[in-house]
Amino acid sequence: IILAKDSNDLSSDSSTFDTLHRLAEFNLSSRCIVECVDDDNRARLAKLGAQAILRPVRTYPEIIVRALIAPGSEKVLEDLFTHENDHPHRYEVGISDVAWSEIVCALIQANLGTSMADIESDNEVVCNPQAGTKVNAKAIIVLVKTENAPAEQDIRSAIELYKERMKQWETMRKDKIS
Repeated sequence: IILAKDSNDLSSDSSTFDTLHRLAEFNLSSRCIVECVDDDNRARLAKLGAQAILRPVRTYPEIIVRALIAPGSEKVLEDLFTHENDHPHRYEVGISDVAWSEIVCALIQANLGTSMADIESDNEVVCNPQAGTKVNAKAIIVLVKTENAPAEQDIRSAIELYKERMKQWETMRKDKIS
């Protein structure tokens, strides 16, 4: 793990590059997780074969651990911290007695984002409930594309449309069995 000398100083990437270059000479760079202060330097570090390149996030050191344990997950976490590509957005949409899996499927199929959590009437936030859990929520948290965040009405419509399709499918299935 090569930490940035100073998480706010762009010149720290010079030390990181030098260290990674030396490790690359011994074919060890593919085992390195490195911090990069200036995003413009990521490509240079990648050419040396670093396993993972991430921004220094001193308030959340777990991001480095995630990079070791579950390679790739550090990119997801980094993206959540930066608000550059995707970000969690709260939607005040009342949902009653709908399975979590149906909410997730509805939003993904409508290309609106990925459901992450629901907020119940007592303000309890339930992260990633079990698929079959019936949700009774006043709001949901959805991971959306920053450049294309949907409106609340889009979220409501997608869930209602999905529920209607599921009812139709169930009716067709019962008619076929009969």
